[in-house]
Amino acid sequence: MRGLVGIALAVGVACGSTPPAKEVLPKVQSRHNRYLADEEAKAQLFFNKQLEFIHELVIEQQLRYIKALIDAKTAATPVAFQGTGGVEQWRWFVALYSWPVDDMLRIMSCEDYTGNPNRIGGPDYDGLYDYGLFQIHGDPAALDPYYNVQRAYEKYQASGFKPWLGSARCHGLY
Repeated sequence: MRGLVGIALAVGVACGSTPPAKEVLPKVQSRHNRYLADEEAKAQLFFNKQLEFIHELVIEQQLRYIKALIDAKTAATPVAFQGTGGVEQWRWFVALYSWPVDDMLRIMSCEDYTGNPNRIGGPDYDGLYDYGLFQIHGDPAALDPYYNVQRAYEKYQASGFKPWLGSARCHGLY
């Protein structure tokens, strides 16, 4: 409040007269409040526009992801593994995820260089088998190549390259 009184007195002195504070103070305070309200409205409008932009980006990203999943499920899936193309035939699908694609293809190649989604390895130390492209441990559903890559991505997100330490001498990733 002291600042507003100071402004009111300065205005009065600059004009050559000193009006009573009772007259000037409400006008200055009213003008100041309008200014603050305008600034707050501008800030709120800016915030709302930013929020809308971010919301649109998130929706766009989710739609791209869903479209990629639909395309992957409806793509021509090999009915029987032909043994041609190696792991490179799966690059398009591995690249749908946010991880180092070349490194993951190297891991896939170490697990089975042919890129055979039907490969079953093991039994391992615990009596369970490893399944599919990334040799997912103990999960027979991983013979579905799309599920296999999804599970591998989940494992990668949780612990990096650690799930494939058994083949680290081959791929060199630790």
